[in-house]
Amino acid sequence: MQDLNKMNSCFNKNFNLIVLGQIVSILGSSLLRFGLSTYILDTTGRADIFAALYAISSIPLLFSPIGGAIADRFNRKNLMVIFDFISSVIIFTFICLLSTLNNSIILIGVIMVLLSIISSMYQPTVQASIPLIANEKDLEQANGIVNGISSLSSMFAPVLGGLLYGLIGIKMLLIVSCIAFFLSAVMEMFIHIPFNKRKVNGSIVSTIVSDMKEGFSYVIKQSYISKAMILAASLNLFLTPFLLVGIQYILRITMHSSNNMYGIGIGIIEFSSVLGALSIGLFAKK
Repeated sequence: MQDLNKMNSCFNKNFNLIVLGQIVSILGSSLLRFGLSTYILDTTGRADIFAALYAISSIPLLFSPIGGAIADRFNRKNLMVIFDFISSVIIFTFICLLSTLNNSIILIGVIMVLLSIISSMYQPTVQASIPLIANEKDLEQANGIVNGISSLSSMFAPVLGGLLYGLIGIKMLLIVSCIAFFLSAVMEMFIHIPFNKRKVNGSIVSTIVSDMKEGFSYVIKQSYISKAMILAASLNLFLTPFLLVGIQYILRITMHSSNNMYGIGIGIIEFSSVLGALSIGLFAKK
């Protein structure tokens, strides 16, 4: 009973390790995204190529429902370790190929797609793990902390990335990201997340498809959730591309911002997400 109470505490060892792993993993991912976007803009100077790569790398986010179904069927701790380790291996391979292949833009596109697929699987796994290690009364606070960590990492990564990009270059920035993913995988090995294996009816593929259908059916029936999804999709369709593509092009190409000022500019934009995450705890109860 004592162990169960400890597990249900919001700020126990398992929750702290997930938060720490999130900091390292998301910081590495954000540094990588900033470094690659800056490299593409500096190399090509063209917004259309940058936008095309961003669009292509965003397509795998449609795999998120599959990631949620997989998280419900497999050990979530093992999934997080595997995802971070694979990300580290992909970046290491990219570093090795970067100096041998002539057309690095195509290679960057492939790498961004692969990492985006993993990210679409990784985030649902983390989010689904929080209710298992946090007390129900602390669930809103725990989710707010996890989302806040994500936003804070995304905010500080451009500032840090701008400094590192100018000092050590793209290759060393890739090495830092590779190490970050590897360290995150190592830390996640020490997390204990309760796992009750659910019965599988038929093959694992048919079971996951059935779970996805059940999930979509539930979402459609819940008016609040479906409306929230439509609102989020609309914002991401019309507003996010301008922020992620248009403003970065204006800062880097039109205004010829330095590495530091470019990173600070992107970091200020990300700060709005931090304010939103921090305000959840204040407004949710009202």
